[in-house]
Amino acid sequence: VITKNLAEMEVNAAEISKLWASYAATRMAPEEAALAKTFAGHRQVYLEQGLRPAAQALKNSNIAEAQRLFTETVEPNYVKVRESLNPLVKVQIDNAKKEYETSVNRADLIRWIAVSSLLLGLPVAALFSFYLISGLSRSMARAVEVAHAVATGDLSQKIEVEGKDE
Repeated sequence: VITKNLAEMEVNAAEISKLWASYAATRMAPEEAALAKTFAGHRQVYLEQGLRPAAQALKNSNIAEAQRLFTETVEPNYVKVRESLNPLVKVQIDNAKKEYETSVNRADLIRWIAVSSLLLGLPVAALFSFYLISGLSRSMARAVEVAHAVATGDLSQKIEVEGKDE
């Protein structure tokens, strides 16, 4: 049981180290970088002077030494790790809130621009449509008028071309 738990502890420590390296490689504000450096230092001491020596004592079946290391080194160093991690988590939460608020504000601005564009674009489109339809209707009405006159035998009707595309 002890061997299995120690192996699991090593796997977990390696995974945490990998995740920490990935996090540490990101761009950080100076305050966050200082907090991260403090946490990394406390974690290193916790691992190297506390957890790993206690694990080795357990592997060697030296229960008394493992208990001494746990009491004198592991627990006090874990407190430092936890206390140095809390401000770092707070900075992350604060940064996430700021990014969220910025995103919400940007989305509100985009929504406002889209609605404004629609409110301005619809009347312009309606006005353009009205002028286009009325121009076509006048031309069609005149063409129908000339066609009726020609059909009744009045060949004196003239078709006046007002545009260049008719």
